[in-house]
Parts: sequence; C-alpha cells; structure tokens
Amino acid sequence: MKNLILLLFISTNLIAQSVPLKGSVHKKVKFISHTEDGRFGTYLQMNINFEPIEKFFNYLDELVYLRRDRRLSVENAREEAHITVITPIEYRDQLEKAGLTINRINEIANKIMKIQESDFEVVCLAEGIGKKGTLRPGIRDFTYYFVVKSRALMKIRKAIEVELRKKKYKRIKEKFNPYSFHPHITIGYTHKDLHLEHGVIKSPMTCIADVREK
Repeated sequence: MKNLILLLFISTNLIAQSVPLKGSVHKKVKFISHTEDGRFGTYLQMNINFEPIEKFFNYLDELVYLRRDRRLSVENAREEAHITVITPIEYRDQLEKAGLTINRINEIANKIMKIQESDFEVVCLAEGIGKKGTLRPGIRDFTYYFVVKSRALMKIRKAIEVELRKKKYKRIKEKFNPYSFHPHITIGYTHKDLHLEHGVIKSPMTCIADVREK
C-alpha cells in the first residue's frame, strides 16, 4: 500500500510523503581527482559513499516500474556517487580560460579545505523533467536525485573565486559565479542524466519528497 501511495505521488509530482535513505551517505571516502581530456573530462567533486545510493536506486526503480517512461536505466546506471562542486563547463569555459589549473583547484579543495570532510544535508528527493525529444526523438526523459545543502562546499567555491582575483589570472568575459550552485547527488535516470543545458535546474524547486535518513 505504501509503495502504491508513493507511486501515485511521483505520477502527480506532489510531495505526499517522505522516503527512506538507508545507510550513511556521510561516511568518509577518498578524494578522486578528475583530470581527463575533452570538454567534460575535468571537474571537481566530493566523492560520496555509493552503497546507500545504489540501494535507493533499486528501491526507487521498483516503485516506478509501472510507469514505462519512468523505468530507470540499468544499462546507464552510475557506479559511484558524488556531489559536483565545479562542473566541467565551469572549468573549461571559465576557470581554465582564466589560467586556473585543475591541479591548483584540487589543492585548494582537497589539501587546504578538506573537501571529503565537508558536511552536507540531504534536503529531498527530486525529479528533473526533460522536454520531449531532448535526449531521444519523441520521448520525454526524467532524472532523479537528492538535492543537498552544504555551507562547506559553497566555501570551497568562494575560495576558488578568491583565487581568481589574484593578478596572475586573466580577466575573461564569462566570469565564474560561486553562487550559481545547485548541489545534488544523482540517483538514476530513464536514459541519461539531464543538466542545465537540457533545461533542468537541480534545485529545491524540483523536490517531490522529503527524505528520512536511517
């Protein structure tokens, strides 16, 4: 009965009840540096304990299986969990062009500000809805994630902005905005993840349920 109630609330996008998150997403794990080539290969993230996210993926997929367009993609499922702090686009289009290297960013975030020790709060379960045809012709795709809140991670973004003010960095047209930040932990999606460029802003405005951490 509880599963049916949650299925109905997801179908209508209303916050009808809370959902359980079992296991600790706050368990400390190691920092991973991302410095790959290509437009989307370099970024900064806080690594998150994956086990409870993986369990919730299976829980959520079971609840929404009756909606054919909402079945989560197992083929493209994540094998890790994280909170992105600097996106690949922010790095390539703003920070790198100003002369700020990912090595310096990692030094600030990991060695100086201890990113993996950052506190955060899981605010809610949220749903991002893409326009029909955004990823696949004639199909509307969805993504699910936990919206989170963290002063510590915001401080890291502010510290990176302070670093950019130093004279050795270039002044570029598209400036880095530390407040343009929507921290979240992606759970799963119907095809592939949806982002800002797909019209999805992962903010508390997209919440569909409260979260009970167990």
